[in-house]
Order: sequence, then structure tokens, then C-alpha cells
Amino acid sequence: MQLITVITLFASLTVSYAAIVRGRVPCPDGHKDGDVLYLPNCVRFICRSTEYTYESCGALGYDKTTCYSVKTNATANYPECCKAKLYCLGDADFDPAYLDYPAQ
Repeated sequence: MQLITVITLFASLTVSYAAIVRGRVPCPDGHKDGDVLYLPNCVRFICRSTEYTYESCGALGYDKTTCYSVKTNATANYPECCKAKLYCLGDADFDPAYLDYPAQ
């Protein structure tokens, strides 16, 4: 049941451009209440007295045959590293070489 709750929470939050996964105490790897760590790949870990949380970027919804996104500050800590600029066919700076799924 907890796995279904986590998956449902994860799916609903990715629509709002954030991904959050929660777990029950104790925090892993000996972390204590109040610990905040910034992990690779734009992830923030927070340990609280009742739970721990991993937060990361969600998915942007757009047509991947005509648009692509570019992170504006990929080396920053979460949530700044999630910010992205969307380029679509017809935009002045659009480069079709960046399309993940070019139209056939």
C-alpha cells in the first residue's frame, strides 16, 4: 500500500514540475533530523524527525517532435537546477539538432 501511495504521489507531482519521494524514519545512512544534502542530478535530501524526503525536478510536458528544453543552470542546487528554457519550432533560437524525437 505504501508503494502505491508513493507512486501516486510521484505521478501527481510530476505534473506540477516537481518530483517528491518520501520515506519513514529512521533517515538512511545515519542522517539526523534537520540534515539537508544536495545530491548529484539535481536532488535535495531532507531528513526530518518523522520522515525523509528526496526532491527533484519533474517532467515538462511538451511536444518532443517540435520542441526541446535546455537547463538554464544545471550546476546549481535544487530547485534552481530545474529551471529550463523551452525552444519550439519557429522560435528565433530554435536548433532542430537538439530535438529528441524529430518529426518523420
